[in-house]
Parts: sequence; structure tokens; C-alpha cells
Amino acid sequence: MKLCMGCMNQIEDGQITCPICGYNEKELVQETYYLAPGTVIGNKYIAGRVLEYGGYSVTYLGYDGEKNQKVTIREYLPSDFSTRAKDELDVTIYSGDAYEQFTEGLTTFLNEGNSVEKIPDIQGIAKVYDCFSENETGYIIGEYLEGETLKEIFDTGKKYDVSEAKEIIISILQGLKELHASGVIHYDICPDNVVITTAGETKLINFGATKYSTTSNSKSLAIILKPGYAPEEQYRSQGEKGPWSDVYATAALMYRMITGVVPEESVERAMMDALKTPSELGVKISKSMENALLNALNVYQEYRTQTADKFIEELQSDNVKRIVEKGNKLDTGKFPLWAKGLVAGLMCIIIVGSIFIVRNQRTGDITSQTITMIDTSDMTADSAKESIEKLGAKCKVVYIPDEEDKEGTIWVQSVESGKAISEDTTVVINASGGTNKLTIPSDWVGKKKYDEIEKLFKQYGITYQEEEDTSQKKGFHLISKLLVDDKEVTEDEIEKGFTFDKNVNKSIKICYYTADDSNYEFTIPDFVGESIKEVGKIKSKTGEITLNDLQNIGFNSISVYGKEIEKGTVVDQSQKGTLSINAKQPLEVKYCGEQLTYKQGDLPQTLKNKLKNLKISVVIAEEYSSVAKGGITRVLYPKGKKYAQEGERVTIYVSKGAEPKPVPQPQTQPQTTQKPSENKQPNNQQKEPNKDQEKSGGPEI
Repeated sequence: MKLCMGCMNQIEDGQITCPICGYNEKELVQETYYLAPGTVIGNKYIAGRVLEYGGYSVTYLGYDGEKNQKVTIREYLPSDFSTRAKDELDVTIYSGDAYEQFTEGLTTFLNEGNSVEKIPDIQGIAKVYDCFSENETGYIIGEYLEGETLKEIFDTGKKYDVSEAKEIIISILQGLKELHASGVIHYDICPDNVVITTAGETKLINFGATKYSTTSNSKSLAIILKPGYAPEEQYRSQGEKGPWSDVYATAALMYRMITGVVPEESVERAMMDALKTPSELGVKISKSMENALLNALNVYQEYRTQTADKFIEELQSDNVKRIVEKGNKLDTGKFPLWAKGLVAGLMCIIIVGSIFIVRNQRTGDITSQTITMIDTSDMTADSAKESIEKLGAKCKVVYIPDEEDKEGTIWVQSVESGKAISEDTTVVINASGGTNKLTIPSDWVGKKKYDEIEKLFKQYGITYQEEEDTSQKKGFHLISKLLVDDKEVTEDEIEKGFTFDKNVNKSIKICYYTADDSNYEFTIPDFVGESIKEVGKIKSKTGEITLNDLQNIGFNSISVYGKEIEKGTVVDQSQKGTLSINAKQPLEVKYCGEQLTYKQGDLPQTLKNKLKNLKISVVIAEEYSSVAKGGITRVLYPKGKKYAQEGERVTIYVSKGAEPKPVPQPQTQPQTTQKPSENKQPNNQQKEPNKDQEKSGGPEI
């Protein structure tokens, strides 16, 4: 029997391919500077396949030959300062400054490994079993965990609810509390370094990943820092680092867990903080907990939650006050030259949308770490799609007819510029189709009524045909399929973004099912103010079906949009009480699909594009106001409501400046005729001037 170097399980001596993990020892291709699989270090640890290389250390799957257990082997191998020749064990260290930086970093790496090794078992922290120097470098032997990293979980699209995220974060903080008390700071808390084990435990991994590079001109620090998770002080050689640095990264992790969004880069926030609160992103979270999270995410450490213990306390409190930062402007003079580039443009990542990379100095290869989303606002839809696909991500363009904006004008991109995306991400670009293009929405077939589509086609100026589909009874005028040039548009084509183009396509036909006249008995309460999710759970009188079961065939939930309504909350309903509903006379419930964010003084273009994207027409009107010229003064929704829905019109009022003051007109003094006796005065006397005239130098005009 022998060990498989891919999974460290026992397999037969003659087997080349592991029947358990599929690892093939003959077809293995890896970098020459990695340890060869089967290498023994520390007289008992067997190195297997490479699990990860982060630019400064290599992590191998390992096996402890004495204790007969799987381990991880972490080897210090910073790419800027060292390499390993093929078939050699000893690391080659570059000369000059690189040698000093390598040595300093190795000392820190081993010291921190030793510190964690000496600490007894800590909840939430992966164990360190051993730490030693060999092969001109250092090694940390750690606990091997079966499970998934948060990064792998995030890649599935999962977002956590607040209570679940809080439980995981507190588990991490409990461990950090004990580590910090022993003088150990992690400095690299991010989704890659948190594992959720198959047993449901949360474990923080990868110690020794910290300050190995401390000189002011070191570019290698860029490899260590994780965009969105590293606090601003870690970008500065003289930045005051401590437990509060781990607090920031842990808070950033919680923010990502509950919002699905990575916080803006800390150095970017130091210049202009535009971080949205979780509640602004539609997360249901108490004000106290949100304040606790935002306090821990404050940019500057003097305003930030200082300790893991304090962060735990605030997360569990019901009365946390928000600590508002005073508007310090970041002193970029404190930053090394490479970091100033980060402040100006995050190493050009955000500006040009390039890939955040670690350059391998030994081979010149570039290993992509994160694709960063570009800003497409000044591009055409076609050029944006091409640019995004060149980055390695997918892109879908949705065209909505619009007479005002030129075809291809981009209104909204689904991922904000500067955000990290993966190769599996599909970025959706919503753009003007001009007078010719319409991308068929995925919520039409089987969900929309013929009458609604007819209204939109008339609004868009699209000539169409109609036909009843008698194959089955379903709903009332419910769309069964769409035919373009007499060919049915498939579900897969619609999902990919099928676009009807008047310049290319000759005809479009709407087919709708024969009406279903079935009736359903319900007792409907007043839903206003309730969650739309709860509405759908209401059962019929017989208890056999719910409103959700009747979606589009007796129950229509309609998204509306406004500033003063909360996402997911019901704002209106067509009926209530004991009633019979059917496809022709359905129960319609309107709820907030998205809360609009704008304020007085904002430029109107962003809101205008947002509304157009929601298929709400927009009129811009001007009025005199004390608001700066061109800024929004107010938004008028239809029929005096606080919201609008698809197909309706919103008026955005913008300021044309302060109302000019009227120019005073000269006034003519009325002339009076006086009697001669009244007008007589001695020749040596003059009429005494009016005191007010004397002060002003003359009569007022």
C-alpha cells in the first residue's frame, strides 16, 4: 500500500490514478519551485499536492508519518525575494535588499507560527502542530480541515442572513480575542482564510501570513493585502496596526456575508467614503447591529472598534450608538509609492478593469487572482460587452426601447465598477435599444398577460400579431410563447438575451393561453406593511393551495419602486376580506421591489437611468430652487403616490438656480401745485434737507 499524494489516503502500490480523488501521479504538472510530491521534511511530514500559493507562501496537503494524520504544510516562499531550482530542496534567496527582507519576513513567519503553536486549543482557530526551519526557509504544520472556505461558498452565490452571519463572526472573534491576548495578530482575514467544516464549525486558517515585508518601498505587500478586507493602516509602513486591524477585516467579512458585496477598498474610502449601509442594500438588520458593524468598519483606527471583545459586545447589544468619523483626508504622503498608486486608482484595477495579479518572477507567468469590474458608463453596449469578455467574465446586454437615448447608451451595469468578479460571473448591461431593439425579458412567457405586453409594444412602436393558444386553459390572457419570424423563441434563447431588432426581424407574434375560469376561495387580510414573502404563504379556505401556487393565474405580485418604501414591503392590494379570486379577477398585491436611493441635490442622470431600466418613463422638469443648479429638487410619482411601477411615468424636477430678484424700477415723484404764499421763503434761507437723504447722499430712486 502507498499514500496518494492527492488526498493522503492509502491506495494499492500499482495504482497510478487514485480511485478516491482521481489524482494521477504520472500526469502531474506543477511549478519547479514547489516541493516534489513525496518530499519528507522535519523527518516525519510528507508533502503532497499544492493546495494554494498566495505569492508569499505555498500550502501543501501533508501527512504526519508519526501520528498518521493529514496536515497542512505551509512553506515560506515569497516570490519577490526567493526561488527554488528544479530538483533542489534548498531555497535560493536573492541578494541585496531582497536577502534582508526575506530574512526579516522568515523571522516573523516562524515567530508567529511558534506563538500560535504554544496556545492551547482555541475555538474558531485552526491548530498549529509544529514550526521549524529547514531547506533555508521555514515551515508551519497545521490542522487539515475537511470543508469549504467562505470564498468557495460565496462563489455559489450564497448570502447569509444576519443571525447566521453573526454566529459565524462571533465564533471567529472569540478565537481572535484569545490570540490577541497572546500578542498574535492575523492580518489576513478574508473569505479564503475562513473554513466552514463538514461538522459545521468555523475555523480561521493561514497564520504566518503577516508582516514579512516591512520596508517602505516593498511591492510584495500588495500580494498580502486582500482588496476590501485590509484596513488602510496595513497599506502604510508606519500605519499603527493592532487588534483593530483584524476587527476591520472581520467586519468586512460580515458585510460581504450579509450583503453579497465586498466593501470598497479602505484606501479608496479614505479619500471618499461611499460605503452603503447593509439596510441601504436591502438587508433586514437591526439599527443597533448595523451600528456595531459600521463602527468596526470605520476607516481610521482611532474611530474604529478597538478589540474583538468589544465587537462581540456590540454585536450582542440592543443599544449601540454610531461612531461617526471626523472627515480626515488621507495623507497619501505616508504611503509608499506603490500604495499611492492604489489610492489614485487601486493599482489601475478600477480604472482599467485589469486583473489583480501576482507576478511570478521565476517564470514570468501571471496568475489571475481576481477579475475586477470596469466602469462601462461611457462605453457603448457592444464595446462594454467586448471589454468584459476580454477580462474573462461573461456579459449579457439587455436592450430596452427608448426614443431619447441613442441605441447602445448604457443605463445600468449589474456589478459596480471595482468589485471583484469571477470567470463564472455574468455581468448584465442594461442599455437603450433606441427605436429598434428589444431584449425579450425572462418574466414574459408564462408570467405576463397579453394585455401588458400589448401596452408595452404600443409604447415602443413595435408592430405585432396575436394568437390564442388553445392547447390548454391557463390564467387570463397569459403568454404561452413568442414567435419571431414565425419561429418560437426558446427559453434558453431568452435566458441568454434574445433581442428583437426591427432592422433584422420581420415579425413578432404574441400567443396566449385560453382563459381558465377556475375560482379559488380565500380570506384575505390587510397586507399593507407586511412582507411579500408572508403574503404568498396564505392558504385557501380548503387549505389545499397557497397564493404562491396561483402566481399569475389568480394572484399577481407587482413590483413598485420608490424612495420612502422599504424593499419587500407591501404598499397596496386590490382586494381584502372573504372573496373568490380567479385569473380574470386576480388579487393584485403591490410591493417594493427595490428602494430608490437619491437625495436633493443629486444629479438626475443616475436616477433617470435607473427608472428607465425599470421600464418607467421619465420626464425632466425645471424649477427655481435654492438647490444647486442642475440638482434634483423633488421627484413626483404618478397619482400622488410614493411609488411607480412598470409602464408609469415619473417627473424629476431639477433646479435652474435661485429665482432672480425683480429689478427695481425708477419711481417718479408726483408733482404738487402749491400756493404762492406757501412756497415763499426768504432769499437767504435754503430748504433743510431730509435727514435720510443727507445720510444716503441723495433721494432714493
